[in-house]
Amino acid sequence: MIITRYVVVLPMARKAGIGIEPQLSHVEFALTILIAVLLTAAGNIINDYFDLRVDQINKPDRVIVGKRIKRRVAIVLHQGLNLIALLLALWVCSSAHFWWPLTIPILVATLLWFYSPVFKKKWMIGNVVVALCTALVPFWAAIFDLHHMRLKYVDQWVDGEHFLSRIYLVVLIICVSSFLLNLIREALKDAEDMQGDAKGAYQTLPLVSGMQWTVRYAQVILALYLALMVFLAMRPVLQFQSNKVPLIIFLTLLIVPGLLSFLLISKSSDKASFAKASASVKWLMLLGLVAVVVLSRVNWN
Repeated sequence: MIITRYVVVLPMARKAGIGIEPQLSHVEFALTILIAVLLTAAGNIINDYFDLRVDQINKPDRVIVGKRIKRRVAIVLHQGLNLIALLLALWVCSSAHFWWPLTIPILVATLLWFYSPVFKKKWMIGNVVVALCTALVPFWAAIFDLHHMRLKYVDQWVDGEHFLSRIYLVVLIICVSSFLLNLIREALKDAEDMQGDAKGAYQTLPLVSGMQWTVRYAQVILALYLALMVFLAMRPVLQFQSNKVPLIIFLTLLIVPGLLSFLLISKSSDKASFAKASASVKWLMLLGLVAVVVLSRVNWN
């Protein structure tokens, strides 16, 4: 969220040459981060609540609910964190006089409540839900400032609508990248947790379609992600720009690590190898954020 706002949205807007004032203050933006943290924490708590029997098999050394914290305490914590998050979201939306983003934390809280008892028991739905919630995070970070720019500044910029669309596009690329990488990681985690998930009557990809299909699925999604990265890396070259630095950055931070991750996935066959492949996808997420920071210092637009 910090990178999306302070490395992408605001710097790109300031390139227009107008001293814009962001919609949210630093404190208000910190509250939007806190909202995301609280919703994530609440989602993890309720997931642990419903997955108690499954987690005792998949990760017995990491069980908290029912072992260190009573189940009824977990429910109270979950509801309390969600309530605080929604009240803070209401306050931020009221301060910004912009109301429809309130639907985002409401949607996330609702989806995460139903994740374990409903969505994870339906083939692929649970994975899509988690990936969608993660992809909404950078959008949540940007939506208030983008709305403010459209109302107050877009008419003052040269080719303002086009310029704002470019900012939206970069944010969208971050969201889509997050969505694709989380789809992969959720499938790999399901492969790690097959034994326990079977006890929970979950209909995960590896349980329904088998390990081989899970590997193929993860490879296809990763290939889509890498194709997107290749397209973005080649964009300056296709536009006959002499600056090859973006291409080098993409190759070093995204494409080569992505190919290594692809190789790890292709060799996955048991819990340990799937865990390594899942960890490699986490590194891809981190390197993606690093690439955004580095590319922001380069004239790659």
